[in-house]
Amino acid sequence: MEFWLSRVFGFPRPDLENRWWHRMFNVVAVLSTVCVLSVTIEWAGQQSIPEYVYSFENDFGKYAGKIKKFDEIDKRFINPVFFVLKWRSSGARNEQYVAQLEALAKTDDDILTQIEGVGLLKNVTVKDLKNDFGGLSRLYLLASLATLGFYIFIVQGVYRVIAYIAAGRAE
Repeated sequence: MEFWLSRVFGFPRPDLENRWWHRMFNVVAVLSTVCVLSVTIEWAGQQSIPEYVYSFENDFGKYAGKIKKFDEIDKRFINPVFFVLKWRSSGARNEQYVAQLEALAKTDDDILTQIEGVGLLKNVTVKDLKNDFGGLSRLYLLASLATLGFYIFIVQGVYRVIAYIAAGRAE
């Protein structure tokens, strides 16, 4: 088992371990693998952020998703700027209301809080377009496998090319 693991994850030319470029390649391989791991985990995390469509939007019926009441969703994932813009454009009365609040120098966060506090959003339903959070573990597994594949490609593919160019054929 140890022989198999060292063949897959180890560098293929142990006779070159004392060369400066071999040591530099070790560092580059590890650092680039850590970068790939962080990028793929960030990507997997971005896939878990919910994406909402609100019932006051014109294309609400066009999308499939889990329907919730506005009070049931996690407000941390609402972008106040986009929400206020969408709500404002959904009707003339909403446009006037937001214009009055903006005249009082209210921020989008304050406007969203006030709209919700007054009760204007109690009948709003929301479609959560990304509601498969059970698939998050599969995404993290995919990120890990992609990182592992990248490391094996770097060590077994790219290193062999560099070793052949720098040192020639193995003896």
